[in-house]
Amino acid sequence: MPVANKIEVQDLTTALTAVGADITIGASYAATDDALMAIFKFLDAVQQAQAAQNNFAGAGEDVQAVTIANAANITIEYPPSSGTNYTVTPRVYQVSGNVVTEVSQTIPNLV
Repeated sequence: MPVANKIEVQDLTTALTAVGADITIGASYAATDDALMAIFKFLDAVQQAQAAQNNFAGAGEDVQAVTIANAANITIEYPPSSGTNYTVTPRVYQVSGNVVTEVSQTIPNLV
């Protein structure tokens, strides 16, 4: 069941299955845990793998799928309405790429 400001692991698992992704979230996450931390850790890992690839890639072979940047510090109150403020540095994640999901037309070779 959806919960405000949170994606539960069980809902993400259901969505992964629905889109045909063979990805399993480890047992260290309970079904009602917030899946966003797992997603951010996954993106951090993709960026590390991307950097490793790019260290050895030749011209035109580099990967630029994930970009992670730190934003300006902000102050948040947590838990909400607690009167306790924290200064945090938000991370901005950008994922980009081209994915072929369906071939709708094949154009014959004219040569």
